[in-house]
Amino acid sequence: MPEKLEEEKRTILYRIKFTKEGPVKYTGHLDVMRFFQRVIRRAALPVAFSGGYSPHPVMSFAYPLSLGFTSTGEYFDVAFTEEVPEDEILRRMNEESNCFFRILAVKRMPQGTRNCMSSVFASEYEVTFRDHVKLPSGWERTYLSFCEREHIPVRKPKKKGGGFLEIDLKEFLYDYGIPEGRERTIRFVINSGSSDNVKPEFFTHCFLEDAGIEEGEFPFRVHRTEIYENTGKDGEICLKGLL
Repeated sequence: MPEKLEEEKRTILYRIKFTKEGPVKYTGHLDVMRFFQRVIRRAALPVAFSGGYSPHPVMSFAYPLSLGFTSTGEYFDVAFTEEVPEDEILRRMNEESNCFFRILAVKRMPQGTRNCMSSVFASEYEVTFRDHVKLPSGWERTYLSFCEREHIPVRKPKKKGGGFLEIDLKEFLYDYGIPEGRERTIRFVINSGSSDNVKPEFFTHCFLEDAGIEEGEFPFRVHRTEIYENTGKDGEICLKGLL
């Protein structure tokens, strides 16, 4: 055990921010992990490996993106056995990646930093309604009024055992708005924690149902723009991007 701890101290942690766009939105999380393992190997970067009988690259991905969603705010942590300049990591990885998985930023993290998976608290999304969804005149004001309510009581399906759970959606909503220059699009920041998370499609369905707007099939597209950690203390919520 002491040898393992010493080995961990010798590794250097980097946090990578990347996109997931275009046709790769249908690529599952495990395949995304394998893709970046290959990118790192082809880029000849000094990735650290776990011990044991089946060693694997030391990597940790933040809140996995649902299949069919796109994003410009995905993250993973990777441990290297030696220091490499951040701009060189970015360049070498992009040379071995493609136009759909693009590395946006790389940052060396301080020793002892929590991995990005355990740091996730909230996510920001932009949801665009498809053309067949008939939005009434003034729907933007209707959406803002929905979010501005003091309480938004809804029934959320339980993860296990079936049935529903009565929750106040407002407790899990941290920001909202209408993105400037984007047509038929809403924006919101909701909880993405391990226990209290609210899925973006559930939040959007709640708004549409409350507004009496018929959805039809595949009523919207979901795009994640950022993942946040909570740096507040004593119950205060203070959101900060993972990079």
